[in-house]
Amino acid sequence: MKSVGIFGASRLSLAILLLLASVVAISGAAEAQNADCTVEGLLSLPDVRITSVSSETSMAPHCKVAGVIGTETNFELLLPDNWNGKFVMGGGGGFVGSVVNTALLFGALQKGYATVGTDTGHQAHSLDASWALNNFERVVSFGHQAVHRTAVTAKALTTAYYAQEISRSLFTGCSRGGGQALMEAQRYPEDFDGIVAGAPAYNWTVELGARNARINRAMYPDPSDLSLAVITPKLQQLIGNAVLKQCDAIDGLEDGILNNPIQCDFYVTSLACNGAKAETCLSEQEVSAARAIYDDLYINGERVWPGFPAGDGDKADACRSEEEGNAARAIYVDLYINGERVWPGFPAGDELDP
Repeated sequence: MKSVGIFGASRLSLAILLLLASVVAISGAAEAQNADCTVEGLLSLPDVRITSVSSETSMAPHCKVAGVIGTETNFELLLPDNWNGKFVMGGGGGFVGSVVNTALLFGALQKGYATVGTDTGHQAHSLDASWALNNFERVVSFGHQAVHRTAVTAKALTTAYYAQEISRSLFTGCSRGGGQALMEAQRYPEDFDGIVAGAPAYNWTVELGARNARINRAMYPDPSDLSLAVITPKLQQLIGNAVLKQCDAIDGLEDGILNNPIQCDFYVTSLACNGAKAETCLSEQEVSAARAIYDDLYINGERVWPGFPAGDGDKADACRSEEEGNAARAIYVDLYINGERVWPGFPAGDELDP
């Protein structure tokens, strides 16, 4: 395996290769389990520090190994007592910021998989990106390197712990985890035998930089007050009810579910107030905010990103900033790259090119 990482990844990969070459593989199921949940003395890797080891019974009896790679890439590796010989890594979501392992949602541990997750090299709210300012190492770790280094480290620990080669290694992730999956497939194809990339968030420049900027600026026209969004939960419900009223029966059954939202030809302008503002209609400002969520994004006449489908009302939740750290708070903040101010925050009232 050729190391393509930085910040010590080359030394780490070499050490792991030497370790794996010295491990004796035992055929069949893992018969010799490490009943004492001990990893001390099994191996020593450069830039890897084990911070805690404990026997756990939640989900399934297992040994939980927590550690740090490099300066601040945290990981948690779960090693089941009844190992099936396989390994799966679960991805994260948003900007991550804590150890996340989505493979646990699918019962990976209960099914006998050794499994690992990482915080991708920083500790923060999952919707807060302030950690990236003046820290290129964190940006690279989040972008791709932390998942790779965690995978290599965790697989080496797993092999040493069970004294047996891993029969199959997998990665699964959705949203940001799906983007991590694509990065693994492109940059580190030897890390896993199989990769699942669910709903990958991959074009962050357009998706976050352009689409979310348009949405959040429509939701918060006054940057000095991010306490209340234009589309409130009550208005969100109004839009959702209108979508169901128009499109619920398209699939032949009125059950409160849109089987295929793309088939719903719904326009929020149909809810615009004809006269005075009322609870059953949307003001001009509210229509504009709703359209920012559901309409396709065009820049200089070119369609660059699709809008959210009709009925996907929870996206209004994602665009409100009542929760500390929401991306809406970053739209009006100056942009810095490598510590240099390269672009001012958007002033109130600015509009993207329709």
